[in-house]
Amino acid sequence: MTLVKRRSLFPLICGILLLTVILLLPSCGEKGTEKPYDFLVTFNYNVGNLDVSCPDQYLGVKSGGVVGIEPGFNDDFKLRPIANYYIEGWYTPKLAADGTPEKDPTTGRVLLDKKWSFETDTVTADTVLYANLIRQSTLSFVDIATGEVVKTLTATPGTRQNELISVLAPKKDGYTLVGYYTDAAKTERFQWPFIYGDEDVTAYVDFLEGNWSIADSAETFKRGISGNKNVYVTADLDFSDTVWVTTSYNGTIEGNGHKLTGLTLKKDGSKTSTSGFGLFTTLGADANLRNLTIENLTIRFSASLAGSYRIAPIADEIKAGAKFDHVTVTGELSYDISKAPTSEVYPIAVKNGISDADMTDCDLNISLVNVNG
Repeated sequence: MTLVKRRSLFPLICGILLLTVILLLPSCGEKGTEKPYDFLVTFNYNVGNLDVSCPDQYLGVKSGGVVGIEPGFNDDFKLRPIANYYIEGWYTPKLAADGTPEKDPTTGRVLLDKKWSFETDTVTADTVLYANLIRQSTLSFVDIATGEVVKTLTATPGTRQNELISVLAPKKDGYTLVGYYTDAAKTERFQWPFIYGDEDVTAYVDFLEGNWSIADSAETFKRGISGNKNVYVTADLDFSDTVWVTTSYNGTIEGNGHKLTGLTLKKDGSKTSTSGFGLFTTLGADANLRNLTIENLTIRFSASLAGSYRIAPIADEIKAGAKFDHVTVTGELSYDISKAPTSEVYPIAVKNGISDADMTDCDLNISLVNVNG
């Protein structure tokens, strides 16, 4: 079937391989009756106690020839897959005093001696090569709510695994992935990057019903707001090094009791147009802010313009229907309107359509400071 004569250059083209190595066994277990070779090389997958049937493959080799090819060389000599294992190499066995291969009493696998070189080692007798099976580690993702495994990854020990991008992350229909944890009680975040070890590892996955933008940093919070998405805050967020851009918003912000700190807005210099100025331009009728603290909000206005600005800490306009639930805002709005004397300052919003009934357990405590007294 296939002959190989091994020369100094490797790999050789199939025409040269046909000279000295014969692939004896496209089908496992049948060695054939003809013998156009000197010695038989057996590839034993060394599965031991694993439930894998008929793993051996065979090559016929001329005396003094190199084996040249190994399972996986081509479609006629395929590598047999063994679930959750990979083959590091092929080895000669350690031999007992009676000349038989030694075996591990626990796994039933043959103990390995010398790694075989397919480029330099020559065959001078019938030879059995044993696979060095290395178990791949499994990273399982378990849905905290259901206990179901929603995704598994396997890799060799030592492999580095970065956090999965959204298209590869665990999925659950109608839900958004919130985060990964080391236990089902969510006492500790699962750390990325993850390095596969010798043991299997479980990451517990928290899903949230609905379509949400998960905010675990100032930047992800900003992206959610600018995209007018429902935002789910998973940590206290510091905006000290972030430029806040005011925008309209008409979604839900679930703060989960977290704080936003370091938010600063400035409006200075000469302006040619008039408009409102606040944390938001407009909060729409479907806007819903809940379980959120904005601490030490800082707004500074000192613009110069011929017209006027309408200045408020929360928004230029809050439309009727918007809701605040357990929202606390503290901070200061300092203003100098000496160069825009017709400007106006408001304590919450310029146009405030929200009713008392739509504000539950809220404390909006923002000092208004006229820097000119």
